Amino acid sequence: MQRYFIDETQLSGETVTITGDDFHHLKRVMRAKLEQKIIVCLPNELTYLVGISEIADDYIEAQIVEELEQHVELPIAVTIIQGLPKGDKLEYIIQKATELGMAELVPWAAKRAIVKLDAKKAVKKIERWQKIAKEAAEQSHRVVVPTIHDVQTTQQVLASLKTFDSVIIAFEETAKAGTHAMFKQIAQQLTPGQRVAIIIGPEGGLSEDEVIKFSEYGVTASFGPRILRTETASSYALSALSYELEL
Repeated sequence: MQRYFIDETQLSGETVTITGDDFHHLKRVMRAKLEQKIIVCLPNELTYLVGISEIADDYIEAQIVEELEQHVELPIAVTIIQGLPKGDKLEYIIQKATELGMAELVPWAAKRAIVKLDAKKAVKKIERWQKIAKEAAEQSHRVVVPTIHDVQTTQQVLASLKTFDSVIIAFEETAKAGTHAMFKQIAQQLTPGQRVAIIIGPEGGLSEDEVIKFSEYGVTASFGPRILRTETASSYALSALSYELEL
């Protein structure tokens, strides 16, 4: 069943109004019909089964049939702080991390990041990244869409780390040293409702200076004995946390 994310302005009483890209997708792509049932999700995680009652030229209206109880979100809020990778790798990271339960993603202008975004390009990129997160959340039947933040500097990232209950720094030198227990220990100590930041470097990894600065707020950890690509690390971490906390 199709799922769409709406905001509070699209809900009036028992009536939901769908416009914009979602309207186009529902009407043109999915060939919406009267009385067809779809699911809508609000930012506060309320989820409703609704039935289409009107199909107009630029909007679709639907009536609430029932509220749905869906418990599909990770019990902790995970923010991925991702060093900007090359090409379209960040699109892949956002899509897969959303499917695996990420709450937020912070694109980070790491020292060794090859990609440099100017203000104009950044705005367009973030809009696209947010759209990818929305589509992935719909596909994976989540009830919230992860927030994709503006690109941040190292200083901005450092200023935000004090707001997290736990900070994990993915550091390949820890993997090379053969010490792999730290990540598991952290995962076992987490409790529902906590906020966790996972810092992942770009293709060139983290600089020594970055590791020193970030270590004031968290711990370095390996994700097993193998060295992962930057576009794989977040998926590994989220999968491991899901296994520990949900299965």
